[in-house]
Amino acid sequence: MFEGIDIWKDSGYRQIQGTYPVLYLSFASVKADNVSDAKKQVKSRIVSLYQDFEYLLENEKLMESEKMAYRHILTEMAEMDDITACDSLNYLCRYLEHAYEKKVIILLDEYDTPMQEANVYGYWEEMTSFLRNLFHATFKTNKYCIDGLPNRHLTKECDCMKKKLSVMAVIILVLAICVSAWFYGYYNRKSNDNLPTLTAIAEMSEADVNSLLPGYHIDQLREVWGKPDTSENSTACWKLGNDTTLVVSYKNNGIVAICGLKDDSGASIGE
Repeated sequence: MFEGIDIWKDSGYRQIQGTYPVLYLSFASVKADNVSDAKKQVKSRIVSLYQDFEYLLENEKLMESEKMAYRHILTEMAEMDDITACDSLNYLCRYLEHAYEKKVIILLDEYDTPMQEANVYGYWEEMTSFLRNLFHATFKTNKYCIDGLPNRHLTKECDCMKKKLSVMAVIILVLAICVSAWFYGYYNRKSNDNLPTLTAIAEMSEADVNSLLPGYHIDQLREVWGKPDTSENSTACWKLGNDTTLVVSYKNNGIVAICGLKDDSGASIGE
């Protein structure tokens, strides 16, 4: 039943498969145009469950009074009152818990179908009141059923796997934050809006240029100033139009490291 889906890959869940009593109930076919017939259909599903576990009547762990109550449910399907019906699944869980000495797993499918029908045919209040009492006794006040999956019975191997997955999740999260921070600094440490024009650069000293440009990415300079006049070996040069060339050296990651101002002969202008 579970082969091929993710839960079957967990050895802890595979080991407890088939070790708990399970009540499976579906209201998919509970469809009626009046509340009386709808209730009868629900009660019929309950009686069918009791019939599935009729072998409990042979179990020595059940008291005689419990067996009498069990037979009473089996024989009065047509006449079962609402109070008995609402308590019946709670009682069945008690019988199973006594017999197997384990709490019961309850699987209820299509629980909302009767309510949809009640809404369509105008008996909403009566049906929701009945189902509210049934669900309250079956789930909320039922000490014989398991509230959720029986995680406390998982193997140490499964618990260890969960811890490893948790550690991996933390590591991935930290790496994601670091990478995001790196990219943010990589591209946004300095804004293009604050990058001066080449005309403004021509009026600056080399010291001013070196206090301004390092930290920018070479791609930012290309975006604002256009393609360099020359570019090779992690160096890009822009002519400033006053017989001066701006020489920009950048690291392997593209971040500007140092700048220089040179004249047409290649000599450094300095300050």
